[in-house]
Amino acid sequence: MVNRFLNHSSVILLLFFLTSPQPKAMGTSIVDPISLSEQFLSSIAANQSTSSILENYRQMDAEYLRDQLDTEEKKLVFWINTYNGFIQDFLFNDPSLYGDRGAFFSKKRMVIAGKEMSFDDLEHGIIRSSRWKLSLGYIRNPFAAKHIRMWRTKAPDGRVHFALNCGATSCPPVRIYHIGRLDKQMDESARIYLERTTRIEGNSVTVTPLMSWFRGDFGGKKGVIKDFLVPYGIIPEGLDASLSYGDYDWNLELSEILPE
Repeated sequence: MVNRFLNHSSVILLLFFLTSPQPKAMGTSIVDPISLSEQFLSSIAANQSTSSILENYRQMDAEYLRDQLDTEEKKLVFWINTYNGFIQDFLFNDPSLYGDRGAFFSKKRMVIAGKEMSFDDLEHGIIRSSRWKLSLGYIRNPFAAKHIRMWRTKAPDGRVHFALNCGATSCPPVRIYHIGRLDKQMDESARIYLERTTRIEGNSVTVTPLMSWFRGDFGGKKGVIKDFLVPYGIIPEGLDASLSYGDYDWNLELSEILPE
């Protein structure tokens, strides 16, 4: 009698287990996204294989990623590192991809949390909060995909343009960004890049064309001067600056990943 009761109970428990909702079989969901993005760049810097890292990116759960990136700082750290990592990885393995830059950035060539993504998706859709690529930073895309809306930042931060490396000679160098240090690191990257690219002759100031292409991200010409050139010590406060934009060297040049 006891054995019959145990057998009956075992069948009930087995049926309950089989018919109950099971946790997602996404083993890589336990991977911390921030650590993964840092490891991505560290592996590239050390010339190590990135295959397992790419698999972790592919297998990560979309909602899990959203929940882990629950602050603007976390979003920027993860997506800047991720963007720079994929750029370096793709172009190191196949530099010919850069022969058609338009296609290189617009084609969906990577999988992140089960979603096919392009570099334009990462930069303009997520990091720049769904700004149209050719709108000078002033118009938001109202038709952004659900996963873009789920992961994107709240508003563009002009400093990201001094942190993102698109593979060209004129791009800023790659560094690994970290939680707790992001603001300081982005300020350092902005100052260093502006010092390198700004030319001053009297009151004539020539800046990187990034500040024209994405002028809305910088607050227009007034914002370029008030929020960037003066605070970063590029020009003195009170200078009646006449602003113009320089050239951009699009020749392929993979960046060294700066040491910590």
